[in-house]
Amino acid sequence: MTFAWTDFLDLAKNIPKTTEANLRTAISRSYYALFCSARDRLKQSKIEVSSTGDSHIEVPNLYKLSTDYDSLKIAETLARLRILRNNADYDLVFNGDPAVATNAAITRAEKAIVMVHNFPERIIEEIKQKI
Repeated sequence: MTFAWTDFLDLAKNIPKTTEANLRTAISRSYYALFCSARDRLKQSKIEVSSTGDSHIEVPNLYKLSTDYDSLKIAETLARLRILRNNADYDLVFNGDPAVATNAAITRAEKAIVMVHNFPERIIEEIKQKI
C-alpha cells in the first residue's frame, strides 16, 4: 500500500495546537507533505532526484528551472517551509511565534500541494530540457 503524503498535512491540520511540541510537529509535517508530494511529482515524470539530504535543495532548484508561476511558487514555498521546519525541528528556542508559523506553514503547504497535483506535463518537459 502506498502512503499518501498529504496525510501529513491532514495530521498538521488536526493535531491539537495546545503545546509548542504539537505546533512544531505540525510545521514539520506540513513541510514534508509538500516536499514529498513535489519530489514524487518529479519522479513520476522520470526526473531523477537524489535520495540523500541533498534532495531538500535539489527539489526546489528543479522547480526553479521553469519560468511558470506555479513552478516558481512551489520552489519558493518549499524554501520557506524548509526554514520553518529546520527551526521547528532543530532549534531550542523557536524564532518567532510558533502558532503563527504553524498556521502559515499549513496554509502555504496546502496551496502549493494543489499546484503540485495540478502541475502540467508541459512544465515538466520545460524542466527536463533545462536539466
